[in-house]
Amino acid sequence: MTSSETRPPYLRADGDDLYVRVHVQPGAKIDAIGGCHGDALKIRLRARPVDGAANTALSALLCATLRLKRQQ
Repeated sequence: MTSSETRPPYLRADGDDLYVRVHVQPGAKIDAIGGCHGDALKIRLRARPVDGAANTALSALLCATLRLKRQQ
């Protein structure tokens, strides 16, 4: 991203780190990433917010989308 481009409001860089603010909607019909919810990236997950299932699904979706290993 060049200095003339503006970042979406949900992204923040700090040195080599990139932070993404997300708004998660658990219990959705499909897993999907898209759109903004205020200053956050909206992510829909089929997983319910029970026993960490939504957190695990969020991590898996982001890793698959960004082609990262789980440890990253």
